[in-house]
Amino acid sequence: MLDEARKQGLTPADAGNRHRMRSLIGRIPEKHVRRLIKDIMSLFHSLTNIALLRTSHEIMQRCYEIMESRPEIYQEDERDGLRMGLHLLKGGLDLFESMDAGLFPIIIAGIEEVENDWYEQVRAEAGAHTT
Repeated sequence: MLDEARKQGLTPADAGNRHRMRSLIGRIPEKHVRRLIKDIMSLFHSLTNIALLRTSHEIMQRCYEIMESRPEIYQEDERDGLRMGLHLLKGGLDLFESMDAGLFPIIIAGIEEVENDWYEQVRAEAGAHTT
């Protein structure tokens, strides 16, 4: 997908441009998009493991503290990137800790359905006939 985005001259700013994204997705073979959706769903399954999230947050927090203590080694943009990732991970951890674990499978199934429906809609809008 990245190769195709580069061929089309897309930039991160284009992520919000529906027309450009339709064009990109329409040119990606279906099997690659389906694999991406499957990988995303695997990630979401992993994120519902609260113990894993806690441990990941602790590790990232320690890495962040080390990076902040060594500004001569780590650039500001590197520290900013980790800070943002740490913030996102903490938000996810807080969210999942506040939810009933019994809802996780329902939420994951809903996300998967939305992803697949979105892809089908984009394919139809792009007139894609990829296999």
